[in-house]
Amino acid sequence: MNSSESAAHAELTTFLVYGSIVMILIMGGFIWWLNYSYKKRNKKHQKPHLELVSPSSKLHGQRRHKRHKK
Repeated sequence: MNSSESAAHAELTTFLVYGSIVMILIMGGFIWWLNYSYKKRNKKHQKPHLELVSPSSKLHGQRRHKRHKK
């Protein structure tokens, strides 16, 4: 292998290594975006949570008093 072939081989190897790294980063970003959008879309369609606190144990400001119902 002469020096010009060696330089061409090194250039090709560098190109392939950097190209592979770039493709891995792009695919990772795409997979992250798919996961993020899937979670965001499913969060909109979830059923509302049931209130687990009984009405009598709510905070004072959240209760309706008889005098306020007028």
